[in-house]
Amino acid sequence: MSATTVERDTRALCPTDLRPADYPVLAGATILKGTLVVLGADGNAKHGVTGTGLFAVGRARFTVDNTLGSSGDLRVEVEEGVFRWVNGDTITSAHVGDPAFIVDNQTVVKTGSSQSFAGVIAKVDSIGVWIESSLKLSALYSVTAGDYTTLSSNLASTGVGNGAS
Repeated sequence: MSATTVERDTRALCPTDLRPADYPVLAGATILKGTLVVLGADGNAKHGVTGTGLFAVGRARFTVDNTLGSSGDLRVEVEEGVFRWVNGDTITSAHVGDPAFIVDNQTVVKTGSSQSFAGVIAKVDSIGVWIESSLKLSALYSVTAGDYTTLSSNLASTGVGNGAS
C-alpha cells in the first residue's frame, strides 16, 4: 500500500491518557490527521517516509499544512501509544515484541535496512499491525547509531524540553 493522501481514522489499542506532545513542522510539510509522524535529526516533524535517521513519535491528532511556512512556523500535536498501521509485509503474531520499520505515513514492515524504526509490534490482526510508538522507544532503538544525541540537542533548541520528554 502507498502513503495516504487523506486524513486517516487510525485506531488506538487503548485510549491514550498522556498529554500529546507537539513538535515543530518541517518547512513545506503537510502532516495528515491520523498518520504516522516522524522527526528528523533537526527536530522537525513530517509524515512517515522511507529513510534512515528518522524517529517515529506517534499519530497526528490534527492535520497541519506547513507547505507555505518555514520550519517551526507551525506545530503538530502527536499522541504516543499503540496504533494500527497497514501491514506492508508478512508481519504475523509470531513477530509480537519485534521492531517494525517505516515505509510511509501509514505502512510498516518487519525488516528495515533502509527504513527507520517505527516501534514495537504489539499485536497483529486481519486489518493491520498494532505498533507501539513513542520518541522514547525510537531513541532507545537508535541510541547505538548515535542519532539520538543530535536529535536531543536539536529538540531542546526548538522548545521541546530536553528531547526525551
